[in-house]
Amino acid sequence: MASERLQRQIERVLDEAEEAISRFDWDALLQCANAVPAMEPENKDALAFQATAERGLGAPLSNVSSSAHQAATPTT
Repeated sequence: MASERLQRQIERVLDEAEEAISRFDWDALLQCANAVPAMEPENKDALAFQATAERGLGAPLSNVSSSAHQAATPTT
């Protein structure tokens, strides 16, 4: 269990991660998400943020919108 001081830092970094998501700043999100497990390896929020950032960094906007369009288009 993290100390109270360390827990405050974890919460601060997770707050920064949430802000990065709202800006679609996948690099900043990944940086924050990678910092938390160094302090608390089993933090589920950090692990979810890491996965989100990796998907955001790995999927160009054109692929995302194309996939969304294909999913919305019915096939016959």
